[in-house]
Formats: sequence, C-alpha cells, structure tokens
Amino acid sequence: MLLTKRLRGGSLWLRLSAVAVCGALVLTGCSAEKSNPESLGPGGTVNVQKPDDDGYTSLPISLVALSGNYPPNTTGNTFGCEDLLVSVQSAPTLVENETDTVKQAVQFLLDDQHYRHGDPPFTNSVVFSRESLQVEETTIDGDTVTVKLSGEVVTRSDCESQRILAQLKQTAERAAHVSQSKITVNDQPLNEVLGIADIELGEEITTES
Repeated sequence: MLLTKRLRGGSLWLRLSAVAVCGALVLTGCSAEKSNPESLGPGGTVNVQKPDDDGYTSLPISLVALSGNYPPNTTGNTFGCEDLLVSVQSAPTLVENETDTVKQAVQFLLDDQHYRHGDPPFTNSVVFSRESLQVEETTIDGDTVTVKLSGEVVTRSDCESQRILAQLKQTAERAAHVSQSKITVNDQPLNEVLGIADIELGEEITTES
C-alpha cells in the first residue's frame, strides 16, 4: 500500500498540443489522450522567452524523468533519486510581467491534470497538491525569486519530496530569469516542510538517442 503524506508548513490546465510523435525531441506521447508539452529547445531543454509586444510568452515548466526510464535525446540535470530534471515550454500564455510569469508557471504545475506526459514519461509530482496548495505571492528581488504558498503539500516518499522541491524551484527561477529561489509554505521553507535538505542539482546530461 502506498501511503500519502499531507504536509502543512509553519486553474489553468495544460494548454499544450497533443501531437502524437513518438521518439521526437518534443515531449509527445503515442496517444491523443495524453496532455503533452508543446516544444523544446535544442537537446530537449527549454528556450526561456520574455513576453512579446502583445504580452504573450511561453512558460518554462520543469518536469521529471524518472530514474531508469529517461526519454531519449533529452537534456537535463540529475538530482535526488537519480532522476532527471528537464525544463519544457508551455504554449504562449498572456502575462502581465515577470512576476506574473512566475506565478502562472507555478500555478501551471498545480493545475496540471496529468501526472505523466509522453512515453517514456515526464512526470509532475506537484499535481498531487493541486487541491491543497495555493500560490499566495511571487516576488523578484535582485537575483532571487520568492514564491509564497499556503496549504498542504502532498507527497508519497522522500524521492517524491525532492521532485516537488526541484520542480518548483527551477520553474520559478527560469520564469524569473534568476539563479536563486525561496519557496515557502505557510511562511516555512518548503524543504523544511518536506523534511529534506535543499536541492542541489547534479551535472547536466543528454540521454542517448
């Protein structure tokens, strides 16, 4: 039996194309029933874009390829339980500014309707908290982005806790174009809520074709 922990500290769905192209660089699956990120940059990594003149931008979304089941020809950073953290792009989304881009990108992870995307899958462990976690505030100060959440974080294991933390941190950092992030839940650091150390990403690798 798989136990689920709900941890409490001190709806935009995946609007992406469902093109069924197996083995391509874009994150696509073999079924139109799956919701899939629309496009990747070279090697499977995201090309982060700032809003265009009309206020539209693609949101950088961080997903996880699980250990032992990496999609081919995909670039990302190893971390945690030998998983791979990969950044992908959403379809163009209307945003007001960089702070709003951060908020919408984090909300995107929460409002996702699917845990798995594609085959082999990219996974989103944040979805299990979509009914219990809310984005309260996002701010950017210098080289640091802060995301304040409220509610409860749902996790099923220490490995999943590391995936949740890594996804939220990298998504926020890429959306804000900064290198550091602070994620809190009810004003308590997320890693403390999850009972784990802060995430340190490993080397960047590209999986075999």
